[in-house]
Amino acid sequence: MILTFRRLLAISTLAVVAGAIFADELTIDLAIQRAVDGDQQVRLLERQLREQLEELGLKGYLDKISLTLSGSVTGDDDEETDSVRSGSAILAASLEIIPQITIDGSISATDSSLEVPGADEDVVTGSVGVTVLPLAVASRRPRERLAARSTAVEVERARNAAVIAATTALFDLVEASETAGISDQEVDVAERVLEATLTRHERGLATDSELTNARQAARRALQARVRNALAVERGVATNQLRLGLEDALTSVPDIATIGIDEWESRALRFLSTVSAAELATRDFAVAEARLALEVDELDRRDARLFDPSFTLTASTDLPDREYEIAAEITLSPSQWDATEVADARADLAHSQSELAIAIRLAEFDAISAINELRFAVEDLGAAERAVSDATVAVEEAQFRLERGGITQLESDQARLQLDRANVDLVIARIAVVRRYMAIEFGYRPESTLE
Repeated sequence: MILTFRRLLAISTLAVVAGAIFADELTIDLAIQRAVDGDQQVRLLERQLREQLEELGLKGYLDKISLTLSGSVTGDDDEETDSVRSGSAILAASLEIIPQITIDGSISATDSSLEVPGADEDVVTGSVGVTVLPLAVASRRPRERLAARSTAVEVERARNAAVIAATTALFDLVEASETAGISDQEVDVAERVLEATLTRHERGLATDSELTNARQAARRALQARVRNALAVERGVATNQLRLGLEDALTSVPDIATIGIDEWESRALRFLSTVSAAELATRDFAVAEARLALEVDELDRRDARLFDPSFTLTASTDLPDREYEIAAEITLSPSQWDATEVADARADLAHSQSELAIAIRLAEFDAISAINELRFAVEDLGAAERAVSDATVAVEEAQFRLERGGITQLESDQARLQLDRANVDLVIARIAVVRRYMAIEFGYRPESTLE
């Protein structure tokens, strides 16, 4: 890539105007890391997922265990009697072994400085009970696991969205700086062309139309320079805000410093191995449709034509070992209703249909994404050829200039075409990586698929 003095000066000026500097060199990998680490939505979803997994583990049982400590001191300041101290501790637990069986128990201990004649000397007592619900719905834990899996999908989606937003901002800045780098050169050439056209017009060698076109070209070049400068300034601010960069930018990142080579190589390797069918399985819409189907399968399994309430309770006190067994059944005519089962079947059929549609549409989207990546690679090849052709044109122009065959302006126009071709090449390289990242971070990671 040819960097003219004007271009280097423009980049330096824009960096100063932006008034900011990055202490670390801003690369694609750094943008990805900072985007994921600093995204509030990702943090909230990760916290929610962590809590759900803890509830599915030991914490879900520990929450049902409690220890209550109490104590008191009583006395009378007007009487010469010792104050009475007493205390108690109660350890209680309610553990669900399976949804149909729950064990409840408690152990209590009391102590007092007051001696009461004939009082029971035992200070530790306890009770244990078993509750059996033969008709209890057994899908609570599977539903909690499905909820955790759904949150995990949302975490992946939020992470990928943060990456796409951050890298898009970085790529936009690089493209803006590359385009701004030749703005002064474009203005200079356009103004010189206008001046030459005006001279030719005064001599009757250029038409009014040619003069009008030259004026419009000069005006567009000036306007483009202002827009490009603002685009760079905005890009610097966007990257600082999005990535939480508090330090100053020593230079605007360019194609040579952001580490695009490795990502470009990944894109080319990926294109030779990717399968639309495999990619469709990683689609977020497909994952959500599968989770919805599993929920409806649980609803269908739990739906009953008749659902009486039946409870069997057994309990015993310790240390006296007194026990009690009780049974209770509740019947109601309103429970004879086939609506719940019919609705569950209809919902399940709908979810199956939605999953099939999601998979089919995901396949089309995957084919489209792969095609867009292929088109970007083809455009990259065309941009490389354009740079090669423009390089030859510059060499020919220089040769003819040295022999007086063309003017300096015509030689500079050829040089400008080469610089434009180099900018187009940068944009084409970024387009390939953009398309690849749209696939890489637009779908679920392969390592997390069930």
